[in-house]
Amino acid sequence: MDLEATRSVAVLSSALCCASLLTVVSLAVILTHWHDALDACAHADCGCLLYARVSTSSYAIQGSDVSLCWFSGAAPLPGLVFALSLAAWYGYRGFVRVPASERRAVTDLRGADGSAVRLVSRGGPALQVRGPEDTARLTERIARAAAFTIMQGVACLLLGLLAVSHVAVLTDGFLTACREYRHAVLKTLRASGNLAQLVNDRLSCPVIFDFLDYMKPDAREVFQDGHWFPGQRALATVNTSAALVISLVAAYSCMVLWFALAYKFGTIAQGAARRSKEAHKLRKFRARVASHCTDL
Repeated sequence: MDLEATRSVAVLSSALCCASLLTVVSLAVILTHWHDALDACAHADCGCLLYARVSTSSYAIQGSDVSLCWFSGAAPLPGLVFALSLAAWYGYRGFVRVPASERRAVTDLRGADGSAVRLVSRGGPALQVRGPEDTARLTERIARAAAFTIMQGVACLLLGLLAVSHVAVLTDGFLTACREYRHAVLKTLRASGNLAQLVNDRLSCPVIFDFLDYMKPDAREVFQDGHWFPGQRALATVNTSAALVISLVAAYSCMVLWFALAYKFGTIAQGAARRSKEAHKLRKFRARVASHCTDL
């Protein structure tokens, strides 16, 4: 793998680390904040903000199954670990250690009359191919590198498919909760006529979640002067819309970056396969020349 490709993989995997970490942190903060306020089920844990519903009888906001929140918060973690390992490995090879592609390559060419020519170049591997053994070793090394790159590309493709499912659940849960909260806003404001049309047509989902922050604040018992006051509630608000929008943007970025990284590994593996084919042709040519010389 040349220096440019190594640094490209390092940059893409570093961006994936940042996007995955941002998704996990923003979802963890906002989903845990609303868990207790939305958990209204008697025999189940239904405190998830995504896919939350509004009761038709009392118009109270009730969360969905908490497993949806667990999936939304934990789905980026495998990708985060894999992207972190890629960023560390290729970042070291591309920016810290001098790669083999930047070393001086020395090749000795010998003619039939015994004359020798030494070629010194940069940007090629420091390997002297002098006989069939060196050619076979070069072919094997290129084949191993191609197989390893293909495995990394397949892993990135699988993690990209996981990111697609994560984005689908996150987006659908966000839109479903937004639609339900919009009905709650209409009932709370007792909106009708032009005001109801304004809420339905002009208020975006982030604005609807801003209403949620103040219509149903996080309820916590107040502890003052060494005593609990169960009847008094503290108003603890967060920016729910900002956290959800950040998590959505970061999740979509992860999906795009995983497929970009899989495509990058595919092009690298294709180049390695082409070099392996050329080395195999060189090996066959050397074997043919050696057999011809033996016959002579």
